[in-house]
Amino acid sequence: MHSIQPKKNTKRLAVIALAVIVCAVLLAAVNFTRNWIEYRKARALNNPVAATPTAIAAGKQLYENHCQKCHGSNGDGKGPKAAELSSSPGDFTNAGEMNRRTDGELFWVITKGRSQMPEFKDKISEEGRWQLVNYIRTFEPRKTVSNAVAPDQSKTKVAEAITVPRCEHDGLSDCAVVRRAARLAFTR
Repeated sequence: MHSIQPKKNTKRLAVIALAVIVCAVLLAAVNFTRNWIEYRKARALNNPVAATPTAIAAGKQLYENHCQKCHGSNGDGKGPKAAELSSSPGDFTNAGEMNRRTDGELFWVITKGRSQMPEFKDKISEEGRWQLVNYIRTFEPRKTVSNAVAPDQSKTKVAEAITVPRCEHDGLSDCAVVRRAARLAFTR
């Protein structure tokens, strides 16, 4: 009789373990789906905070307090704590990557976090997170706006004359506002 009892316990434990694993997988799938839906909605969000010098200066202050240690003072992902992380922080100077990301997507990542990056929903106000998006956009490298223009000839001629300067971050200037406004005007 003793040999039958351990087999029943082993089977019972295996069924319980299998049920726990199935529940965990289902919960993970539901959570992943919910996050994916939220992410897709966030990509479509437009930044409600205008990229004014005041908003960009506020974003710069938030960046220095919360982001610079990992993303670096130049936004290149080479901050003093970056080497300690298992994945590298985002490089905001990578024009190809930054042009693919919408303001809403950047806002969502700041809000929810990802990988080793913490979420900032409870640490930075909604307005502050949008200001941070505006400041992050100032890291985009110098470019001629005509590179982003659709084949509309009137826009192309105007855009060819506009070269948007790269801001130096030791002092905030209006070039960030000009660059952001030009990018928005000629990419729509």
